[in-house]
Amino acid sequence: MKARNDWKWMMGSLLLGTLFASGMIPANAEENAEGTWETKNIVVGSDNDNTGTYYGGLFSGQNMTGWTKGEDYTLSGSQEFKDAEISVGKGTEGTESFTNARLIGTALNGNTLVLTGDANTPITFSGNNITSYRENSNINSLGIGGGLVYGGNSMNLSNVVFDRNTTTITGGYVIGGVAGCYLNKASGLHNVAVTNNTANGLVAAGAVAAMSGDDNTATSGRYFALTGTTTFDANTSTGTAATGTISDGQTRYAVEGGALHVEANMYLGGLDGNGGATLTFSNNEAKATTDNSGVAGGAVFANRSTYVNTDNNEITFSGNKATGNATAYGGGLYAGRSSVNEGTTGYEINFGGTGNTITFENNSATAADARGGAIAALKQGSIPVDVKFSGSNNTVTFTGNSATGTNSKGGAIYTDSNVIFSGTNNTVTFSGNTAAEGNDIYAGGSVSISGTGTYVFDGGITANTLSIDGANVTFEAGSISSVNSLSLNNATLNMKLSDASSFHTGSLSLTGENQVYVYSSLTLAGTQQLFANDGTEDWSGYGENWKVFMPENSNLIGIVTTDAGNLVVEAKTVEKGKIYDATTGEVVTGSLSDVKASANILIPENQTAVAINIEGRSETNLTLQSNDTTVKTIASEDVAIDTNGSSLTLNLDNIQFNGKAINAGAGNVVITGTNAAFIHTGEDIQENAVITAKSIKLAGGNFTIGSIMVGDTTIGDEVEGITHLTVGASSSAATDYEIVGNFSTEAAQINLDILSETSTDKLTITGTTTFGENTVFHFSSENYDVKLGDSFTILTSKGLIQGIENLIGTGAWGDRWAFNVSGNETEGYSLVATAAIPEPASWLMLLLGFLGLRFIRKR
Repeated sequence: MKARNDWKWMMGSLLLGTLFASGMIPANAEENAEGTWETKNIVVGSDNDNTGTYYGGLFSGQNMTGWTKGEDYTLSGSQEFKDAEISVGKGTEGTESFTNARLIGTALNGNTLVLTGDANTPITFSGNNITSYRENSNINSLGIGGGLVYGGNSMNLSNVVFDRNTTTITGGYVIGGVAGCYLNKASGLHNVAVTNNTANGLVAAGAVAAMSGDDNTATSGRYFALTGTTTFDANTSTGTAATGTISDGQTRYAVEGGALHVEANMYLGGLDGNGGATLTFSNNEAKATTDNSGVAGGAVFANRSTYVNTDNNEITFSGNKATGNATAYGGGLYAGRSSVNEGTTGYEINFGGTGNTITFENNSATAADARGGAIAALKQGSIPVDVKFSGSNNTVTFTGNSATGTNSKGGAIYTDSNVIFSGTNNTVTFSGNTAAEGNDIYAGGSVSISGTGTYVFDGGITANTLSIDGANVTFEAGSISSVNSLSLNNATLNMKLSDASSFHTGSLSLTGENQVYVYSSLTLAGTQQLFANDGTEDWSGYGENWKVFMPENSNLIGIVTTDAGNLVVEAKTVEKGKIYDATTGEVVTGSLSDVKASANILIPENQTAVAINIEGRSETNLTLQSNDTTVKTIASEDVAIDTNGSSLTLNLDNIQFNGKAINAGAGNVVITGTNAAFIHTGEDIQENAVITAKSIKLAGGNFTIGSIMVGDTTIGDEVEGITHLTVGASSSAATDYEIVGNFSTEAAQINLDILSETSTDKLTITGTTTFGENTVFHFSSENYDVKLGDSFTILTSKGLIQGIENLIGTGAWGDRWAFNVSGNETEGYSLVATAAIPEPASWLMLLLGFLGLRFIRKR
């Protein structure tokens, strides 16, 4: 034994002496190096002693009869348990009968078990081989529970490694090949690596198992959490007998979880206050070798709910396999079957939280009846198990998952309940998933997609119902979808048609305004079917309620008609220089009197001339939009839109005017827009202003203005959000943008470029200027570094400048700007923005911070 000369050795010696004295470390356990224990060829149970329950402790050894379940047990520091050969029921004369016996926690056994390794030197269990021999194949009896470590009440492991351990049982079943516990309290893993372990038995329930405890109530607070950097890689569980029924009437699959088995609510990334985890399940396999056998969960089996409700986690399921003969459910993750009835509200797999990256790639389920290449969720009796994607700003990807077999369903996701997509700004992508039915999703219930976000399916959906509410959904070329009913409400659909594409639905319900962008690799000669029904539904009249656009071929637009109950896209040639009604596809010329008062005009290409004269109306609602996502330019020598004095509400979608845009005369104009621009450099104000009206309001959009507007102008929102006004079409030259009339702001951000110490974009107002609350001036500078004390005149006004106390300055130099008004009624007023020196209180804080750093450095 090598010499030790530090305090840790003294404390370790005291601990080891105590353990030897208590009998927890047997005399035959040899300490080969500091913290390393090797115990070779331990035989548990003799020829005449083959029954009972055996609880281990630190590789405690021969003939463990009479041991009792461990008390609370805590191990910390650096320990290694390796290369033991532990056999149960094998006497010295060879293999003997070993009936109705249990082996629990051969290395460590405790009631409340806590293992905490050093961050750089974890507690390690490697190369151990546990074998149990039985002649009784009765599935009701436990064979091995927590092969190496076991917690009878709970188990919490931190900085622990299980590597290359093997657990094998003949005739019985394995619950947790390397670690297991019964859950009466919260348990979990933090910074734990479980790699290259194997479990073989009648039911091999993963490398790690957390089973139902004595307290089987819904309010007991039992859960299992995975946090930190935790990895399950290349673990294999093999079931050597058929699926069977245990004593409580539940069906046990031959294998339940190739790597992890949890019978409580599971939290990936922990609960509130955790998050930031990196969890990886890769190349694990659950497989069965017997006819009529089945597996569930190539990596994870969870028979209650699974949640991701914390933030900034990275969770990956990659290359996991569920391989059975009769059935294989959930190549990556399986949920279903509960040992207790905890009500009828249902269970769920719910990927929520904020800023999470969740990836399922190349997972597979293979059997005659294969379901859910990545995820499978089955009802627990009559209780549903829904698969949900919620939260915000999450990125979820399903790529290359497969369900393979004569009855394969759900290449990525299978559930006999519902799949629910919701949340804010989530991006969910399905690509390259395959199955006989439902390449991406197969749902026995409904698939619903709502909220903001982007959803892409390149395989297709098979479900009872599909509903899309306000979301942006794309079906890629080659996708095949079939639903009994389809409902859309204010939805945006991108249909990428090809020879192999199809979308079949029985009934159709449309509410709100729905837009369909049809991308086609085909040459549309005449018509092409968009949606087909089963022949029992009357869809006549739906055609005019769709807005259908063909952006890939800019000389085509699509008009929806009905033909024998099917919705059909009818191709229509668009000529350059003309504008078209987006609903009827007809050319709009001269006047809008022959189209609806609320007209939707499609701009298919850059327009060299557009003239829309609106006559005889007191109010007109007009939409001008690009026929794809690129900005389209209307360039006209004449006024593009002339209301002849009536008022106009205009919605612009990726439209730029290069010339005189709107003349409303004595009418009022309200404009909303996405990437809307008004550019003109004419000198004559009355003739060449981009917008002329009695009053002009820019509301609810992003606007770039590089010329003059005539009329009392308001920059602000009528809806939630902030209107952005960018002054000047270019950042290479300063723009003096003039508003003829009064100017006011509500909720607005005004963007100005700083070009040099003496040159910046500027507003010139002929009337009074009034700033509303929280008006933001945002300064950007590409070629000039702003310095403290630099001042810029950003606005001149012939009338008063009011509400200066409401101004906020950002960009170019920190977030601290000071604003000052100078001038008089005769000469006019100027608004000056100064990159201000911090206030005295700020200087004091900076000084204290500097002194604090200096103090730390000295120490």
